[in-house]
Amino acid sequence: MRNFREAAALAFGEAGFDMSPEVAELFTSTTDSDKRRGEVDRAISYTVRSKYGRNAGWSGKRWLIPVPRLGYNAQPIPQLEIAIQAYVAASIEVETTSHYYSMVLIGPTGAVEKLALPVPFLQAVLDDDLNQFDVIGRDSTYTVWSIPGLKEGVRLPDDFISKLSGVLRLKTVAEWLLNFGSEGRKVAPWVIGTLISLQLHGMIEPSRVGQQPYKRENVIAELTQLYGREWAEEMFIRGAPFLRANMTDKEALECILQEADKFRRILHKEL
Repeated sequence: MRNFREAAALAFGEAGFDMSPEVAELFTSTTDSDKRRGEVDRAISYTVRSKYGRNAGWSGKRWLIPVPRLGYNAQPIPQLEIAIQAYVAASIEVETTSHYYSMVLIGPTGAVEKLALPVPFLQAVLDDDLNQFDVIGRDSTYTVWSIPGLKEGVRLPDDFISKLSGVLRLKTVAEWLLNFGSEGRKVAPWVIGTLISLQLHGMIEPSRVGQQPYKRENVIAELTQLYGREWAEEMFIRGAPFLRANMTDKEALECILQEADKFRRILHKEL
């Protein structure tokens, strides 16, 4: 193990997940603390001395790797649930009174941390519009957000939100969830379907007098934000025969999404 990503790949393998190592980088603030690092060093020392004797010493590299498990909950509002188990990944040299040994240690450590990412909050990250939510608490690492529909505030790491925003400037939500492997594939239809519903609900209703007919590029832009350009084009082509010239952007998008079950099957096949 030479770096964090190599350590993450081994930790994901040990946990039985097929995730991209870059997933771990989103959640480092949940495991990076002096307390956690101290616990890891003590655990490594215990393992080394149990195997090689109480006088054995060790040196080398060790990383704390956050390994997330995803879930989806529609109540009381749709949200992506993230349970993060820290794994230690260590590549060390052990020195006894007469020998040197190399060891690789990989395994879970500490308690699971749980985060909730409400889908309306995810949409606000996409829109770069977090100011719509009130901040009700903050410390050096976390911010507590007031989300309509939830009785309690949502506590999220600032570093996670900043990194997620950066990722979603470069990738669609579907592509981001693909990085989580099977964990992402199982929640993608629910998350993306909810985002589409939010976008439809949030679009401004056109006036009935002088309303503008839909524009192909506007409709595709809405779909691209979630599915990526390739699938957006495909979805528009499949829905185009059902569109009428006097439809608005919103009506055209709704018409295309009437084939939602077919589109979800396409997405499942791709994912």
